[in-house]
Amino acid sequence: MKPIPFFLEAKNSSKLGETTVGNALLSSNQNQLWGERSSEIDTIVIHFMSDRFRHPRVPFKQDHLISIFVEYGVSSHYLILRNGTVLNLVPDSKKAWHAGGSIMPEPDNRTGVNDFSIGIELAGSEQKPFTQKQYRSLKSLLVQIKNRENIRSILGHEDISGERAVSLGIRQDCKIDPGPFFDWDCIGGKKLAEEKSSSAKK
Repeated sequence: MKPIPFFLEAKNSSKLGETTVGNALLSSNQNQLWGERSSEIDTIVIHFMSDRFRHPRVPFKQDHLISIFVEYGVSSHYLILRNGTVLNLVPDSKKAWHAGGSIMPEPDNRTGVNDFSIGIELAGSEQKPFTQKQYRSLKSLLVQIKNRENIRSILGHEDISGERAVSLGIRQDCKIDPGPFFDWDCIGGKKLAEEKSSSAKK
């Protein structure tokens, strides 16, 4: 499925409740929810998100998920809805704010993963399995990204912002997404570049 442009910027006139995405951003003194990169892209990070605490009956509604980005000033490059629709929220060339305090697994150990990664959010939670339509869209999206970028690592948010990041004092909260329901085999498993492991041993 081809991603639909839905950039989290002031020019986005799509409705968001009683206002628009752009006006909601401007009201919080934000023009766009991204920054500039200083490193080449080589990593993809997979997340989940829901609004189940505020809207437990409809936790995966598009407007509710978009409002989380706007209200908290965070972002991801892509959001895959339950029906498989893929929204492109941040240009790949820009740095999205999806990982926060983060560190790559050993032996890589780079911090500040936002700078060299692409973030993909799936509408879901640790209590809700993902849909087959989401997996199909994710696999297609991964192929598209890998055709454009030199991707060496595909990991979960938990791998860069989990217990290790907390123990090192890089962040305070421990991330668990994409969670126990995510089928890594469906996309060929997690990947951490062998080149990095080899170079670290030299």
